Amino acid sequence: MRLLMIFLVIPLLVAAALMIINLASIDSEAHYVIGTAEGILHRIVPILGCLFAMSTFLRSDYLYKAWGFVAACAFFLLVRDLATMLMNVPDWFVALFSVFANISNVIGFILMARAWQVAGLSLPIKRTQKITLVSITIGVALAVSGVAIVISLQKISTGDLMGVRGLASSIGDLITFSFIAPLFLTALALRGGALICPWALITASRLAWLFLDTTQFAGQWIGLSTSVTLSVGSLFRSLATFLTFSAGLAQYLVSKTLQSESKSKREASTQTGLILDA
Repeated sequence: MRLLMIFLVIPLLVAAALMIINLASIDSEAHYVIGTAEGILHRIVPILGCLFAMSTFLRSDYLYKAWGFVAACAFFLLVRDLATMLMNVPDWFVALFSVFANISNVIGFILMARAWQVAGLSLPIKRTQKITLVSITIGVALAVSGVAIVISLQKISTGDLMGVRGLASSIGDLITFSFIAPLFLTALALRGGALICPWALITASRLAWLFLDTTQFAGQWIGLSTSVTLSVGSLFRSLATFLTFSAGLAQYLVSKTLQSESKSKREASTQTGLILDA
């Protein structure tokens, strides 16, 4: 639990620091450079976290694939953003890589949401409670992403290819937000053990993305200024990406610890056998 608290607090402090830097530079010439650097950081950090997690599994392992698809999402977005900054890329290129990224993210979180079934875990709540929780999560996801989907469809109907980027992102968010409940229940099923740490963190990262979209959606309705909306959005975006990194790093540390303990037990068992044989 101590490890979990550390991995929760550090992303929050980093996200708060980045938001303060953003606010402090909002009227300066350096604001664009800082914003650009922060955007690239938001792509690289999740990739590193996922690579940490993947390094503890074999390529044939279930969770290797799950973390790999989440990493692929950030990679496609990184390529898209770098190409957009460095070259005059066509709209179809941006749209295509946005679709690739969101498909990868959806597949990754489908795999993660099913991990409890693959592992043979029993969820700590009744079936009716599970259905209720999942239904509520889907309802919230629809409320947050539904409007954006409609707006994107309207853009596409006018021939605006950038609407495809928004549509892919919104549908991806809708699906992955719906998996918050299964991820949360998996973390609950693992409570009391070391593996709760990466699962609680990956659940928290999805919640941070949900809060980001909620802020952008609600900001227009309650009349928040653009600068405030962007600043709060920056906080949640940073929090989400660094929580993903923390989840991957936690998966690495926990897996290495469990592997080391398993190796020690095998060695102890072998030594005991040798003594008995003697």
